[in-house]
Amino acid sequence: MEKPCPFWSDDSGQCASKECTIGYCDNEVPEALRDLPRRPSNTSSNEALTEPDCFSDGKKSNKFDPLDSSLTDIDKAQLRDLDIFETNNNKFCAAEDENFDELHYVNLAKNPERYTGYKGNSALKVWKSIYSENCFKPDPKFDKNFLLQPTPIGMCLEKRVFYRLISGLHSAITVSIAANNYKPAPVGFGEGTWFRNTKMFTDRFGTKWSKEGPERLKNIYFTFMLELRALVKAGPYIQQSKFFYTGNKNEDIETRQALE
Repeated sequence: MEKPCPFWSDDSGQCASKECTIGYCDNEVPEALRDLPRRPSNTSSNEALTEPDCFSDGKKSNKFDPLDSSLTDIDKAQLRDLDIFETNNNKFCAAEDENFDELHYVNLAKNPERYTGYKGNSALKVWKSIYSENCFKPDPKFDKNFLLQPTPIGMCLEKRVFYRLISGLHSAITVSIAANNYKPAPVGFGEGTWFRNTKMFTDRFGTKWSKEGPERLKNIYFTFMLELRALVKAGPYIQQSKFFYTGNKNEDIETRQALE
């Protein structure tokens, strides 16, 4: 959150409202999790290329189809370039190292999904890029206005499913913003009020401005069901006791009981 946006250089999306601020909770994170040992950095390609090959333990590949594990100088150079590319293009996030000085913990329960003041052309630009760069689109001869009025014509099942997932995520966020919207004080002084913006909800999900409105609500349900199905499948794995460790036995027990 402290780093500049790698996609756009303008700062028009920055909001001066205090409602946009996010409170950190570094001191609330269990000490056992906060003081984890530093993760080892990713092995560079140069180091990886100098390691013994996979058959150094004496095991050989079969005689009739032996594995050729050799690398040419060109192959090695390409691997080094790939490593440099991945390193240089991962500056927006500090996920590799939880001891990074500028990394902070955020309590999502205290920072619910709601209106933040981020709106207008800046917000539209973000979602337009998400749809245009990530979603599949049919052949233009079938539908030139797909992003405005999506239709299943010209796309296979898998591509339609992917679009519905992105649409469901977008719609779920919009519902949260409409349900927790902020109205500034009438003359700009004093505290504003939080309210349920029913007009925003009907505009986004009704049929007044787009026939796509009701479909967006269906996509929320579709996305939720897919996530729920994935969670059910992962349930037995998540419930294994070895995954609960906060440094506090009582909290570990409470966490385990909450998932049973």
